[in-house]
Order: sequence, then structure tokens, then C-alpha cells
Amino acid sequence: LDEVERVLAMAEAGTPVPVRQSAVTAAASHDWPTDELYMAAAVEPHVRDRYGVEVLRCACERKVTGPRRDRLRYDVTVLDGETRRRLGLDGIQWHDGRAGRVARRYAALGEALADEPDAPRFPEQVAYLRDAGIQLLEPLEGVPFEVCLRGPDGPRAVEALARSLVALHRASTPVERARPL
Repeated sequence: LDEVERVLAMAEAGTPVPVRQSAVTAAASHDWPTDELYMAAAVEPHVRDRYGVEVLRCACERKVTGPRRDRLRYDVTVLDGETRRRLGLDGIQWHDGRAGRVARRYAALGEALADEPDAPRFPEQVAYLRDAGIQLLEPLEGVPFEVCLRGPDGPRAVEALARSLVALHRASTPVERARPL
């Protein structure tokens, strides 16, 4: 609705409105996550709320394809005031209907660990796009554990990992169902 109102306002103001045609049909909904037009419209309210910018374009690259999920990388072009800039987002497209459960558990885990100094760092969840089964995350920055492990601070890296695992296991989060071990 916001996009329709924005386009109508542009048309009423005499501003040229670019018309783009999506190549994805409803029958090929599994391709929606890679369609620039669909994804720009889908991520726009979440990106606007989180970063205060307008989405101009949302290109996607499938990084890894698997039977249960695909890993995606989004290159989002945004307008920040009058400045164009790029924003990277990672996406996970779940194929088996578990996207909603994973997104809820992920958010609950983030809340449970928010005040824990030794907690592992997880990417911030930007949005859960229910219709496409996609969890959108900010890319996690830092030095990969393997690099730390091989360096002179390897023993400290192992200790930090152990503390973060303890914090993770102590976290109190609701679960939707229990699984026997």
C-alpha cells in the first residue's frame, strides 16, 4: 500500500514513474527471493523502519542452494536523504515451512542473550518475510574463528568460545516443541 501511495504521489506531482515488470509469476513463487522488483517492495518497509532510508533496488545472488534452505546475499541500493548508498543483507530461504519457527526462535534467543556479556554474537534479524519464507539478517562482521584459532590468541579464542557456549546453554528461551535426545 505504501508503494502504491508513493507511486501515485509521484504521478500526481508530475514526476516520471519508472515502470518495471517483474519476471516472476505466481506459479514460480520459489523465485520471488531473487526477483529485484518483488524483493525491493518486500524489504522496503523493514529497511525504512530500521535504517530510515528508502529502498531503490534490491539485487540478489544465491550463495548456496540446499535441500532445506538457500543462502542468499542481497545488495540493496538505498536513498539516505539525497545520497545513494549500498546496504548488504544476508537471507535464508527455508523450503520446508520452518522459516517462521526459526525466525521466532532466533528473535527469542537474541532477547534472552541481550544482556549477557559472554554471549555469542549472532547477526541482527532485520525481517522475516513470511510469503517468501525468508529470514533477512545483517551480515556478521569480525574475524572468523578459524583465523583466531590459528593465531597467537588461539587459546584465548577457545576460552571465549567455551564461555559463549555456556551463556547460550543457560539462556532461557521458549520452545514450541521438545525433541528427545
